[in-house]
Amino acid sequence: MKIISATITFFLLTKLTLADTYEFEASGKVISNDSIELKKGFDKSIIVNESTWTDSNGDYGIIICLGTIDKFLDKSVVLNLGCSGRNQDDEKFTGNIVRKSDAQDAGVGVFTYVDGSGKFERLIGRKCNLAVRYIDEFTFYRHRCK
Repeated sequence: MKIISATITFFLLTKLTLADTYEFEASGKVISNDSIELKKGFDKSIIVNESTWTDSNGDYGIIICLGTIDKFLDKSVVLNLGCSGRNQDDEKFTGNIVRKSDAQDAGVGVFTYVDGSGKFERLIGRKCNLAVRYIDEFTFYRHRCK
């Protein structure tokens, strides 16, 4: 009887833990990237990215991100983007991406949900670990929230 009880408890806890994980995956394109050199070895860019996305809830939609990239002489970058997205039911969310990396073509950072309607209300304030990879002007992005 103890084994059955322990097994049921294990599966319930596993289900509750996994149910609270949210995954978001997007692919898109940089549609604008204007930069200036502020001093030797330091560039500042304004970037706009448009993507389509899917998530672990079966939703899909579009997201647009706008922000800045600071590029340094050692090739490191600091990226700060504001993003606005919506799903197939016109439920909306906004968030902020912060990423500090040794290179621009790939990196990890944090996506923070700032606001949301409908299904996204429960994500407000959550910080999600992200990874991004670029090939030319195309982006491949994923974040996961626990």
